[in-house]
Order: sequence, then C-alpha cells, then structure tokens
Amino acid sequence: MTLLPDDPAVLRLLGKLAPYARETLERAAEHALRLHAREIAPEHVLTTLLRDESAGGTRLVLHAFADPDTLASEIQAMSPGVMVVGARQTLPFSVRGVRALERSRAEARAAGAAEVDPAHVFLAAWRCLEEDQVSALETAGARITLPTLDCNEPGEPDEAPLLCFFSDAARRSLAAARRLAHRRDRAAIGPAHMLAGALEVDAPLCRTTGLTVARLQTALADRDADETLPERRLLAPDLALRGLLDELPEEADTVALLGWSLRHGSPALRELFRRQKVTVELFETAGDAFGDP
Repeated sequence: MTLLPDDPAVLRLLGKLAPYARETLERAAEHALRLHAREIAPEHVLTTLLRDESAGGTRLVLHAFADPDTLASEIQAMSPGVMVVGARQTLPFSVRGVRALERSRAEARAAGAAEVDPAHVFLAAWRCLEEDQVSALETAGARITLPTLDCNEPGEPDEAPLLCFFSDAARRSLAAARRLAHRRDRAAIGPAHMLAGALEVDAPLCRTTGLTVARLQTALADRDADETLPERRLLAPDLALRGLLDELPEEADTVALLGWSLRHGSPALRELFRRQKVTVELFETAGDAFGDP
C-alpha cells in the first residue's frame, strides 16, 4: 500500500518522475514513517537514494570517490524525525520508544514539573515495556512504584519538537540509550534502552528501583529490541520536496533528484556534498552516463 496521498497536486508532481525515481520516493515515505516524521522531506529522499547501490544518483556519487553510506548517515541526521544524533550513528526511537517520550512529557506536566527528567523517562519507559520484559526485570529484582497521576494518554503531538521539553540530564539519558541500542545493533531506541540510559545518568534511580544497567541487560538478554511496526499513515511531500519535484524535468531520474539538491538544497546539504567533492560541475559533466535500472 502506498503511503503517498491520492491528491491531484501530489499526483501531478509524482507524474514527472521516471518509474525508478518514483519507486525511490515511495521507499523514502517508508523511511520517513520509521523516523516518525510528519511529512516527506528532501533529506528522506536523499538518504533512501544513497542507500541504494543501483540508483544512478548513487553511482554518480561513487564516481566522485565519495562514500554514499557516510553521506546517507549525515543526511539522516539532518532529516525531520524523532531520533538521537550520535557521532557514529543516528538512531530513531521505536514505536514504543516514542510512546514513552510522549508519556514522559505528559506525566512531567501532570506532576507540575517544568522539564522532563531521567526519572520521568524511566517510569514512562517502564509503562511502555512489553509484558515479558516487565516479568524478566521483576524476577531480576526490580522494585517499581508507578505514581498515579491525572495524566491522559498521549494524543496528537505539539507543534514544538518533542525533545525540547527534556532537561539536559534527560537528554544525556537518551544519548546513553542510543549508544546502548547501537552497541546491540538495533535499528531503533526502545523503552528497554531508555531504562538503561536513565539508570546510567541518574544514580539514585538504581537505589530506588533495584536495578542497575548491568542487571537490566542480563535480565533482558536479547529481548531489548522493540519491533513494533509503525501505524500506516499517509505522508505528503513537505514544501521543500514539492518545490524540488515541481522544478524537475519530465521523466526525471534519481540523478536529477541529486542534481536539484546540489543546486537548491539547504545550505547544510550543499556544504556536505561540497566536502565530499560531489559538485554541480560533476553533475553537469556526467550527463546521462549514470542512468537508473
């Protein structure tokens, strides 16, 4: 099922793409969904494109002796979404991880706190664990008392970025959660990783909960991942992507998508490509030498 809306304006723009480029846009929508983005941005398209070794745009990047994987990772870090940016890898939150973020903010507000702190993150993440994870941790000695608050279930997200309500300590706990998820080779940061991150930065939590990072990891073993699938929803191109598509020629391929970004992408995107020697001049010289499959 496509994630792109059946909207005449969107369909007109998509109609300008050659089949492989349109398929790339469809896959970019899936990528944006996994990042919990509200719309599809050019960065989602470029990340998807550069992770496809068969795409003409990627082969042009290779022709410049640039590394598509490095570019894709850096562009993902610029993308709209709910994630933690790290030096080595940027990871999104899992479905239950995002629920825990939303719940931690809602519970902090209900408790009258000005910011979300690691204890809020811990308790919200605990509420979002799967039953077998809770059972394993309680068997390992966890003593969790969940406060009863007048707190509604998380609804539609605020316009403000979700993580702007988190204290510095809470942000450090999420960074620690990302490192753990990365070490375990997980695709996303789940509630179990968020528990460990909160324990790592807030020592009193270890005393009050009966858990340590090591005890948590031993108890969960290989059950730390959250593999909940995101709910399917339609994602429309954002204003920047609509502008990109509107300016492309008919039957545009992935090389044309890349070329537009080299000329008209955000300053950060253009600078990133410039550092990797992927230039407008290279794009113009290449002509049609790097077609899509």
